[in-house]
Amino acid sequence: MYRGQGFAVPEFPLISIGILTYNRSRELRTTLDCLLRDGYPNREIIVVDNHSSDDTQEMLQREFGGCRELIVYRTEKNIGVGARNLFLKNARGKYVFQYDDDSQPADSATIKNIVEFLETSGNEIDVLCTRVVNFYDQSCETQDWEVFAWGGDANQGFRGHFIHGSGTIFRSSALRQISGYPEDFFWGFEEADLTLQFLLAGSTIVYKPDFITLHRRRRRQFSSPLVTTYYVRNGVLVFNKYFTFPYNWLLCKLWIMRHISKNLLHFKSVIAGARAGFSLSRNQIRARRKFPCNRKQIFLWIIHTLLPSPTWKFFKLIRYKFPDKGIGGCGGLGSANADRQFV
Repeated sequence: MYRGQGFAVPEFPLISIGILTYNRSRELRTTLDCLLRDGYPNREIIVVDNHSSDDTQEMLQREFGGCRELIVYRTEKNIGVGARNLFLKNARGKYVFQYDDDSQPADSATIKNIVEFLETSGNEIDVLCTRVVNFYDQSCETQDWEVFAWGGDANQGFRGHFIHGSGTIFRSSALRQISGYPEDFFWGFEEADLTLQFLLAGSTIVYKPDFITLHRRRRRQFSSPLVTTYYVRNGVLVFNKYFTFPYNWLLCKLWIMRHISKNLLHFKSVIAGARAGFSLSRNQIRARRKFPCNRKQIFLWIIHTLLPSPTWKFFKLIRYKFPDKGIGGCGGLGSANADRQFV
């Protein structure tokens, strides 16, 4: 590890920007160049190199070795998404910005605007998720997320269960209430586990679509059979960890069916993931099962998680066609039964 001293400007709180990378030195260079041009005056940038075998370390030393803001950790082996805990737990900033090595804020004012928004929120927001837009085709990866909001609006932020792997900002005090990313997942569905940890802790999660993160992701990424196996396995682990019978059983079945219908060519990978998940869940430590949320709010998380995105338009139509029936009208979801716990 090596680190700089950072900069100190009293009117700007210290922030930490964490980036996990593995064998993508060119993408990492682009992200760091963008962040260093941002100009936010009081920050530390933490890069976690997940034991890359390319020239990542050489590139960092050669091109950013003199950067006083930069902190670099290198793991002894590739440990997957659990490596993000290195910057979540070692960050010194009041807010922790999470980016991937292939993502970046939309412009040089984004980070400053986010900090100003959080500073004026009165410590009410624990997690803020930005709108994620694909850099290449301009498609929105968080399209229609506001349909599943529990309350709020575009100006205040939509309140709910929204956490994205990149372009998410955490309040450091909220991070101390959770255990972090699951270290046994390696990859896939880890944001769902993190979301449920925050919800159990009573944290406020907000989606703010006017803050934009650009994701330099090619459309053909993440479609391998191994990725399917990870996703199915980790979904089974999450549902068994946070939900009791019969909810966990039903959610697991729906999760498996979704992935079978998604790609029949990956049928064997789905079955392998399901078997691994059920096998590991036998010895899994169960989390506290009572969410300080009402049933409608958890139901929205389930729908958002289990339904494929093309069906969200139908759900959106239902919500806004019947705004006073409990599943519509964002403002009414968290009021009447907010004190009921979902087991």
